[in-house]
Amino acid sequence: MDWDVYVKNTQDDGTKNSHEDNGEQSFFTSELTLHLPHLGKLTAIISIHDGRMRIGFLAEQPKALQLLKTKSALLAKAIESNGQTIESLVLNNTMEVAQDG
Repeated sequence: MDWDVYVKNTQDDGTKNSHEDNGEQSFFTSELTLHLPHLGKLTAIISIHDGRMRIGFLAEQPKALQLLKTKSALLAKAIESNGQTIESLVLNNTMEVAQDG
């Protein structure tokens, strides 16, 4: 398992200034990579900005991607029932991402 959390502060005009708090917005991103025995490598990237959540999953094995697709509506419903707004939920195979890049 690997887990990273990033916080990025930017001003409303898009410039970065660490000396001023006026107009700063925070972007929180958490990246969790798991190596599961039956599903292989699975990475979840969750970003929160202005109360909205973006979720991306990268699955190494096609069966893991299919399971995520099958259960994604339940995941979104569970997250929203706890008061979080989901802006996007994206599911990709790591092979597709490598070919696009």
